[in-house]
Amino acid sequence: MRYYLLIFLIVSCVFRIHAQPLRFGINAGFNASNYKADANTIPKPGFHIGATAEYSISDLISIQPEMLFTLKGDSNRDPYYLEIPVHLKFTFPLQSRKWYLSAGGYWAYGLYGKDKYRVGVFQRNYLMRYDYGAVVGAGYEVTDNLLFGLSYSYGLANMIDVKGLDWSAESLALSIYFRF
Repeated sequence: MRYYLLIFLIVSCVFRIHAQPLRFGINAGFNASNYKADANTIPKPGFHIGATAEYSISDLISIQPEMLFTLKGDSNRDPYYLEIPVHLKFTFPLQSRKWYLSAGGYWAYGLYGKDKYRVGVFQRNYLMRYDYGAVVGAGYEVTDNLLFGLSYSYGLANMIDVKGLDWSAESLALSIYFRF
């Protein structure tokens, strides 16, 4: 009986180590963002940095929430956001390499920012603090702990508090992930 119990414990530990259903990490990268309705601006180069988690549902499907501090905006505005994207991630193992596609949504809260005239951007009749939208992405797992990703965020919220104007944000981001 002890022999079977010992085998059960060893096998369960091995599967537990290999499965790793929940992993944490950090990510950082560069992004270019703009507001779709404002044709007079050029995309704003920005950055993002934050934490990520990945919960594996199976070997091919996982859920990946993130928490990012990011600079978005356009050539006239520098708003900083706390952004929370959640991706449904599909992994495609090709030989020894792993590629992935992801889709999901994001929610963001404007923390602070100024425009080119040094006026705060999160005030009445200017940018709204809340943003939300859809996000799609693709990436490559170099190793089990190092990943590169490219994502596109399409804002669904009207970002300006002025009747008759409809601004929504969009962003293209290149990220590097380190998982623990």
